[in-house]
Amino acid sequence: MSLLHTAAPAAMSVPKRATLFGLSAVAGGLAGLAWSIDLTNWAYYGFLQGFLDPSAPIASLAVGVALAYLVGFIHVTTVCYFPAAVAALPLVQAARDKRDWLKLALVLTGGMVVVTALFGAIVGGVGGAFAGLGATSRPMALVMKPVLIAMGLLMVIVALGEFGLVRRLLPELHPSLSLRDARSNPVTGSPYRRAAALGVLNAATFGVICTRPTYLTLLAYIAVVGSVGYGVVALAAYGVGLASPIALGGFGLLPAGRSARFLAWLEARREAIHVVQGTLLAFLGVLTVAFFWVRYAIPSA
Repeated sequence: MSLLHTAAPAAMSVPKRATLFGLSAVAGGLAGLAWSIDLTNWAYYGFLQGFLDPSAPIASLAVGVALAYLVGFIHVTTVCYFPAAVAALPLVQAARDKRDWLKLALVLTGGMVVVTALFGAIVGGVGGAFAGLGATSRPMALVMKPVLIAMGLLMVIVALGEFGLVRRLLPELHPSLSLRDARSNPVTGSPYRRAAALGVLNAATFGVICTRPTYLTLLAYIAVVGSVGYGVVALAAYGVGLASPIALGGFGLLPAGRSARFLAWLEARREAIHVVQGTLLAFLGVLTVAFFWVRYAIPSA
């Protein structure tokens, strides 16, 4: 019961939150069952072939690294990662000036890069172990189907947390507490430790777990290259991309107390934001599970 109390929106009762979660899940399930199989195959395999076609510019490994950075940069626009990115912005209050924020941003980036680079090594190593499968429909689908079902289920679990029905997995946003801490404590080791921990947590959750097609195709590309070293470099660049919007957003919030006003605005709407995030995650998670579990068939050849 204590978990419910700490994570739940105060203005909405448990039955109402459970009902909203159920309605979102049902809507997502219906959307998943009605989703076009042909459109999914065309988008996924067409985009994948764009990565792997030797005549395409992306066949250059350097271009692949650059695109990995861009995939990380735009990842902030997803409902998966945006809450985690916003949770790092209260660190701006611990910075006395732009130089302090730059140090905090570098620590945050370092935490993210460690996680994403390790994940890149795993993806590249696994791909190398299965070298020769290539990017044909059947072997890719054998990997794609269970992974996307698992990601969808994880999104549903996170949605339950956003509704306050289980412990939250995404970093909690408490701007008002951060403001008080920033005023009472100088910039010491503590903000840096928090920045490093947030970087690791953000990257280890939806930094590396998402159903965004561009991200999944990047992972497929790294797996097909089958190199641990390239996997480390490419997903390290992706980690830098994840951190870049947070760093730039912090610089934009530093002048004239903008961060204080913005974080106070977020604090006033914190519980409503949780409900919106939970609704979207429940819908998208169940949509993914319903489509890939029920409708998506692994090609015979």
